[in-house]
Amino acid sequence: MGCIPEVINNSQWWIREGSTSFWYAHWLDDGPLSRHTTHIDQPTLKIKDVYLDSSLNVSQLLQLVGEDKDASVMVNVSKCREGDDVLIWKPSGQGTFSSKSAWDMIRVRYPQTPWGTWVWHSALQKRMSFIMWKAFFAALSVDNGVRQMGVALASRCDCCLMGMEETASHILSTCEAANEVWRKVSVALGIRWRSKHN
Repeated sequence: MGCIPEVINNSQWWIREGSTSFWYAHWLDDGPLSRHTTHIDQPTLKIKDVYLDSSLNVSQLLQLVGEDKDASVMVNVSKCREGDDVLIWKPSGQGTFSSKSAWDMIRVRYPQTPWGTWVWHSALQKRMSFIMWKAFFAALSVDNGVRQMGVALASRCDCCLMGMEETASHILSTCEAANEVWRKVSVALGIRWRSKHN
């Protein structure tokens, strides 16, 4: 709901028969005509009402919008066409709205991180990518993190005999189970690994 103004500002009417509001619809590149005038004559006026037969009524148009805007108005509605007016989505080349294109328009893009390409690699399961991403931003749902949010909780790692406090550092590095995983990976990849317990 908070994004509706952006959606409206990036939508524009493509005029055909002209049944759209002359003053309040966004059919000019710089927005509705109501933004550019303090006095609106005939507030219910539709675009097709400024035609005589199939041609624009230039004298009426000049009276309504003045010489500053009449040229841009004439370019957008130089002649009547058959069919309904169409609301197009400007960020899309085809004029069709999608939530993806709206999201791409409003979101703030941060610079790409050097590790992003391998964390979000197509060969990895998305579940694994999310775990790595959450670990990087200290967002893993470990006991210690839950306690920091104000939830009273006894913390004990279920993966090791010592029953150490469950923190992100512990489960990813110093835990007996984590050490065993890192040891096996180091052997498989030929990388030297020094256990945190040594």
